Amino acid sequence: MITNKTHKRIIENKDKTISDYLEKILKLEQEIREAKDLKTILEKLSSSSLTADFTLGYSSGYSSRSIELPDNVLVHVDDLLGGKVIKQEGNKCLVIEKDGTVKTGLTKEKMDKGYSYKLLRK
Repeated sequence: MITNKTHKRIIENKDKTISDYLEKILKLEQEIREAKDLKTILEKLSSSSLTADFTLGYSSGYSSRSIELPDNVLVHVDDLLGGKVIKQEGNKCLVIEKDGTVKTGLTKEKMDKGYSYKLLRK
């Protein structure tokens, strides 16, 4: 049961309460639109034919497509000698196998003194 005092307070504040609810509703609708737009963009990225490897994770799935990232973004790549290395901090590495095959890549091992790369002969 609502008293007259409570009824008058509800009536007096109804415009403020309604405007607060409308503001919250508009904000939630905007967030939903942005989320749908982001999902659409991510789906287009994952389905388009891109040139480099790009791993994109959203919701529960992963897609392996790629884009070129700028050099100021730290990227982890496979170390030629095992493990991972940050691409921007890696050293050039040459590995010469016994059969004469040469592999090139990056490594986190320090370069040989006086050289601008790491050389390994196996």
